[in-house]
Amino acid sequence: VHPGLYYSNYGHHLGEFCSEPFFHLTMPEAELKELVLNTPPSYIDRAGEFATPAQYWQWYKELNPITVTSFEAELRALDFEFYRAAVRTEELIEYSPALQRYPIADLATLELYLSCYNRKQARPANYRQLSATGEGK
Repeated sequence: VHPGLYYSNYGHHLGEFCSEPFFHLTMPEAELKELVLNTPPSYIDRAGEFATPAQYWQWYKELNPITVTSFEAELRALDFEFYRAAVRTEELIEYSPALQRYPIADLATLELYLSCYNRKQARPANYRQLSATGEGK
């Protein structure tokens, strides 16, 4: 799972616009949109990329706000078998009243690295053809 999980302090990927911790979770969405679209970004190193505020907002809206617990549950439901996991966390979270509704684990988890096996049977070589005719269902 890519570094900067949604509920972490960097999960917004909008560091060019505000340095307040967890601002994407504490600020109303309309206010956050206003901030992103109307604040000149303080560009940080993005490998030479200089995106527009509108692009930043689009990318923010496309983020997947899944929690580690939900992600794990989805993988287990699909019969993935884990063989290695590493988690990087925040050392300290200063809770504000606006953060009270969020679980500690969600706010603290910055990065998840997971290796797993997909033990499901492979689809037949002609799967796409079968599914187009309705036979592969």
